[in-house]
Amino acid sequence: MIQILRDAWVLLALAFGHLMLTFLFVTFVPSAYILHKVKSQPELQATFQELSDFAEKNSELSWDDFMAQRGSQVSSLLKIVPWTGIALFGSVLIYPFLGWWGGKLLHYPQAGGFLVLASIVTQQNVALVPLNIQYRNIADVALSLPVVMALIMFQMILLTGGIMAQRGQSLLEQSKSEDSKNEL
Repeated sequence: MIQILRDAWVLLALAFGHLMLTFLFVTFVPSAYILHKVKSQPELQATFQELSDFAEKNSELSWDDFMAQRGSQVSSLLKIVPWTGIALFGSVLIYPFLGWWGGKLLHYPQAGGFLVLASIVTQQNVALVPLNIQYRNIADVALSLPVVMALIMFQMILLTGGIMAQRGQSLLEQSKSEDSKNEL
């Protein structure tokens, strides 16, 4: 019973880590991509500058008022982001890392699959960020259902790979320590 309780706390900590990694990834990578595109394309630069000037002048506006007045410009900037690539790259960076820690800390590492399921249920998965943008009526950037399902299966494979890599590493360390004991 203690092991299950400990695993529940570890899963909660890993879920918090997942939340933080996803938040950092989906805020910084798309904004860096937009800033890169703004510097290289003059028509986007004008739109971005106009949005920046408007935001500075009207800093007391709520988000809803801002979107009501300048939503089409924000939408045009969000549509240039390659959301499929960002979701794929985010999955490659986040899930093997979580799998490795899950394999190291969890007594039952197969419970790490709950991380992916919980991220889907709470809409905090990297593959669902474009859908969240579309739900808020900011831009029509949602990924298609087959792409989202493929990304989620890929995330499960990456998580499992991370767990297996950590378990393999710990087994190698155990066998090396046993071999050194046998030699003495």
